[in-house]
Amino acid sequence: MIKLPLYDLCEKIIRIFTLNNSVNPHIQFFLDAVLEFSMANRQNLSDFLLWWEEKKKTKSIIVPEGINAVRIMTIHKAKGLEFPVVIYPYAEEKVSLTKKSQWVDFDNPNIPMVCLKKPYSNW
Repeated sequence: MIKLPLYDLCEKIIRIFTLNNSVNPHIQFFLDAVLEFSMANRQNLSDFLLWWEEKKKTKSIIVPEGINAVRIMTIHKAKGLEFPVVIYPYAEEKVSLTKKSQWVDFDNPNIPMVCLKKPYSNW
């Protein structure tokens, strides 16, 4: 099994551990990273593991725009973008209500837990 090319080795390991029972974007992304490494470097497992250890924090799954998914980003990155819903966790600072903002206390038992729409695009 070690004699296999790196990409084939990864596919075989995925099959052995039955990680391919359903479509998994994380597995596919990892295989894409293996292919990227294999095309640019040698087919050496130890070199790949060192490369992955260095690069894994800078890699992320790219989700196409039409997919119904949650985008997680910093406030600074999201500022100025228009989103119909914004979840701002740990927002404990006191904010005065204005015409441009709408803050809701989620601990209030009179407010049903539903999707809250952001009524404006400029924060």
